[in-house]
Amino acid sequence: MPHQLSFYILSTRQQVDLELKRKTVLGRVSEEELDVKNIDLSPFLAYQLGVSRRHLMLVPEDDRILAFDLSSRNGSYINGEQLSPRTGFPLKDGDELRLGSLEIRVYIDRDVPYKDMQTRPLVDVKEVEKLIPKKPDGISMPVPDIRETLTTHQVDTEEKTSNGR
Repeated sequence: MPHQLSFYILSTRQQVDLELKRKTVLGRVSEEELDVKNIDLSPFLAYQLGVSRRHLMLVPEDDRILAFDLSSRNGSYINGEQLSPRTGFPLKDGDELRLGSLEIRVYIDRDVPYKDMQTRPLVDVKEVEKLIPKKPDGISMPVPDIRETLTTHQVDTEEKTSNGR
């Protein structure tokens, strides 16, 4: 029975959907190797995050899915537990996979629950800079006048000296 998987890439907040019918390898795949049984994670910063070319294999088995680490350099983890190379571990709905440093939340036979939720957009630095008043000389924040501090301190010192006499 094929399983419908939705991978939610945590670092990039992107979703990859896959119908798992047979053994599938996750990793970094060149154009020549790209076919229906290989998933290329390169667009999700896989190289920078330590994902091997052939990192993890998913195998559908009856009503479950087994995950096999393919002796990857930086290891594979399910919910923080490192997988032993070439040993199958059952993958469940909601599990978090980590391939090297690439973190993926897995949803089996359902969509990512919050994919349609609107998130607050990141703040655009240029828009914030427009709100900060600028002085004619281009300085965007007021610079304290240290002379005022010194003058106040000297007055306090003089008052103590005149009071002590």
